[in-house]
Amino acid sequence: MNRTTPMARDLVLLGGGHSHVIVIRRWAANPVPGVRVTLVSPDTLTPYSGMLPGLVAGHYSVAQAHIDLARLCRWAGIRFVRSAASGVDAAGRRVLFDTRPAIEYDLLSVNTGGAPCLVNVPGAAQYATPVKPVHRFHARWRGLAARARESEDSLDIGVVGAGAGGFEILLAMNHALNSVDGRPVTATGTLRHRLHWFVRDTALEEYPAAVRRMALRACAQRGVDCHHEFDVVQVNADGLLSATGQEVRLDAVVWCTEAMAAAWPTESGLDCDERGFIRVSDTLQSLSHPDIFAAGDAAMQRHHARPRAGVFAVRQGPVLAENLRRAVLGERLRKYRPQKRFLTLLSMGDRTAIGRKGPFIAKGTWVWRWKHWIDERFMFNFNKLPKFIEQKSQQMPSAFQAELASDEMPDGMRCGGCGAKLGGDVLASVMDELDVLERDDLPVGLASRGDVAVIDCNGRPLAQSVDQVRSFVDDPWLFGRIATIHALSDLYAARSLPQSAMVIVTLPWGAESTMRRELSQLMRGVTVELSRAGCALSGGHTAEGLETSLGFVVNGYSPGAGESGANGPRAGDCLILTKPLGTGVILAAAMRARAAGPVLDMALESMLQSNARAAGIIGDLGTSAMTDVTGFGLAGHLLTLLRSSGLSCHLWPDAVPALPGAAALHREGIHSSLQGANVRMLRSGGNMEALDAIPGWELLTDPQTSGGLLAVIPTEAVDGCLEALRRAGYDRAACIGMLAARAGREPLIACGPVPQSFRCP
Repeated sequence: MNRTTPMARDLVLLGGGHSHVIVIRRWAANPVPGVRVTLVSPDTLTPYSGMLPGLVAGHYSVAQAHIDLARLCRWAGIRFVRSAASGVDAAGRRVLFDTRPAIEYDLLSVNTGGAPCLVNVPGAAQYATPVKPVHRFHARWRGLAARARESEDSLDIGVVGAGAGGFEILLAMNHALNSVDGRPVTATGTLRHRLHWFVRDTALEEYPAAVRRMALRACAQRGVDCHHEFDVVQVNADGLLSATGQEVRLDAVVWCTEAMAAAWPTESGLDCDERGFIRVSDTLQSLSHPDIFAAGDAAMQRHHARPRAGVFAVRQGPVLAENLRRAVLGERLRKYRPQKRFLTLLSMGDRTAIGRKGPFIAKGTWVWRWKHWIDERFMFNFNKLPKFIEQKSQQMPSAFQAELASDEMPDGMRCGGCGAKLGGDVLASVMDELDVLERDDLPVGLASRGDVAVIDCNGRPLAQSVDQVRSFVDDPWLFGRIATIHALSDLYAARSLPQSAMVIVTLPWGAESTMRRELSQLMRGVTVELSRAGCALSGGHTAEGLETSLGFVVNGYSPGAGESGANGPRAGDCLILTKPLGTGVILAAAMRARAAGPVLDMALESMLQSNARAAGIIGDLGTSAMTDVTGFGLAGHLLTLLRSSGLSCHLWPDAVPALPGAAALHREGIHSSLQGANVRMLRSGGNMEALDAIPGWELLTDPQTSGGLLAVIPTEAVDGCLEALRRAGYDRAACIGMLAARAGREPLIACGPVPQSFRCP
């Protein structure tokens, strides 16, 4: 999407289901200029239900069976918000959350999954493992599989649910737990654990008798015990109880009955059926709210009720995409007519399957290969994305132009500032040319080349720092939080307590409604983190620009602001790093849609971790120098510390913690745009030995956003410091090197292995 196009409408996609991923794929190829699309999902990876049995059986990996929503959205130019919605304010056109501000919309589409139906059977919620929602089931299944592998005794595992989902999960679990070296249970005759299928009425009741016979024969051949007419009325810690009083002892229960609707659509005032599913017309619009669309498991089509199967969500996707497009343009909508006959493929765990469409019924390995081909072809569209998206050149719809024309827009290119950090050499060369006034009440200023200035306010030192960052995530609330944490970090490194902050916000020009929504989300993120830090927002300024950016002036009080320890760093002191490196390369990869969603998630979680507690712990132990690691990378900030102390250091690259995926992305040739300047700064003047000889050297020059603290502490305090940091949640804190006396013209930073004589916890 052309980010310079002013935004005039907000389309929000709630849920990362099959219909919505198709909407995203199609919208990317032909977007509507002026429409900002946001996907809201609680998870970065969304499972493809057709591959879930194969994932459980061990035929597919997690990556093969899941769609990476973060990567897909980045590629498509669509905003991704990772958060669980709690409801919809239909009258106010807002998606509601428990953990973040509401997101406003002009048009909403709902494609969320069903919820497990556990409330009607006592004990089910406490003791059973539900298959729905699918995205949570796999983690629970891995725990159950690990328990089965480690158990010396044979386990009895029950599956409750007589439908296709229950049958497929049953045989997939049986294959995973009882196959030997990948050979199916039917070939080995060995049953390590016993599976039980509990059927209240008729197994696979919606299928022809021939399919039911094939399924039951497959269960018998694989040693599965089928319990017919077993109406479960209670789930206990050790088994199931039926309506007739029959008890079956089990070690685990998997619940795969028909899913129920989430509570929020009914609570939000939407027209829902008796089970709580959103009632929609043939155009997939809500019957009560035409600005809300719904598809997949969240919806019930009024005139064409169909089973809740993934095939219908997939078929609804193209129609939903077209109707969302037509709705924002005010055009006539298409009607969706579900097919009466549809292909059903039931996997039987061991790469065999049953196929049925109308009167046609077949089974065998070739049917499984057919199913595999269909599933792989579907997933190819989302996991093998083209490098570039070819988009049609389009004009903004005239209705949007009329709305935007009401705002004053000067001719020519709109002004914009640069939110990126300049290279260290460029910055230093310009600063050296300046004739700067010195004042007695500014004991620590530009001459110190530090991140914090110290102002003498009638004997009370005020620490002050400034920061500006360009948006690196699409979610403005998340960006506001991280940018604030990043700005406050300079104060923590100077052992100052935040007191007040002023903010400069730059937003892309757009319709007044969209700019208000963006500013609200952004500033709510800012104020959340300022309040957590005990820092008051005292004012600010706004401006229009080509892209979103945030600037801060932060102030803090501390008797020791900007000062080093009593004796300063000494040879033999150790270097402590509180957080892993790698945010620069991961964000660079994310911009290119080449970072896996879970990798980006872990980087964002690291950036959301404040340095406040770490600074307090290190300060209490008597640090002699401390800085935060940001744009100039670990090596660049270490170099500044060494120059000010007159020392050199032995750096241990093998001990430097890295975020998962960062090193692999560097090996793929991905780097932050600032990394080249960081490398040049190190190579000039003999600051560091030959970089190419250092394994993983790219990580040392990787620019960090909201990075950790780099501190100097006495060797005898290392163990206690790391233990305290890890208790406080800095799990990857590490000792990464030792200071040494400077010797002649040797490089300031020498790299090598951790000395055998040094024991680092």
